[in-house]
Amino acid sequence: MIGYPQVINYILRVNVFSKELTDAVVSDLLGQQDIVIDQGSIKIQKN
Repeated sequence: MIGYPQVINYILRVNVFSKELTDAVVSDLLGQQDIVIDQGSIKIQKN
């Protein structure tokens, strides 16, 4: 990915209630990058 496998693995294990919450958590941890979650996969897009 972009060198944050531990963060991605952690987020995938977190039981969240909405995609928006996950996006906010991941983008905050990775420095405000766009996060796309599609059926269990996470893609990181630099702004």
